[in-house]
Amino acid sequence: MAYKGPYQVAKDLVDVGIKKAHLSFSDMIILSILAGIYLAIAGAAMIMVTFDTGALGESLIRFVAGSVFSLGLMLVILGGTELFTGNTLMSVCCFTRSLRVKMMLKNWTIVYLGNFVGSLAIALLVFYSGVWLINDSAPGTFALEIAVAKTQLSFIDA
Repeated sequence: MAYKGPYQVAKDLVDVGIKKAHLSFSDMIILSILAGIYLAIAGAAMIMVTFDTGALGESLIRFVAGSVFSLGLMLVILGGTELFTGNTLMSVCCFTRSLRVKMMLKNWTIVYLGNFVGSLAIALLVFYSGVWLINDSAPGTFALEIAVAKTQLSFIDA
């Protein structure tokens, strides 16, 4: 693979952003729901793999959690799905006047809602499956501890 300079990287970014903005509504919603599903599955897998690993030490637990969750991000990339956080780079297209802000915001809205729907579907499946209840609700408790810790972060730390 040849080295790409900053100008070529920015040009490629604009080209990808324009393609994303011109996806059909059905493609956009399906691909964004899939991205939400992939990341929710990765998040659930991360909790299931790490909820009872306290004896391993904090560093190893974080390494395992990060490795498992990264699989979800790999699925998003390899599957070519639409993830809101990646689509925020479409703003570069607006800076170069290659894309109207209205089209970018439409894409962001659809993708954000699709990601939410996909992740909510998996959250409901996990909840109704009862998997969070095993080992005296240890996975559910662990998930709540993670959520509470994240809500306690300061603006700068978050």
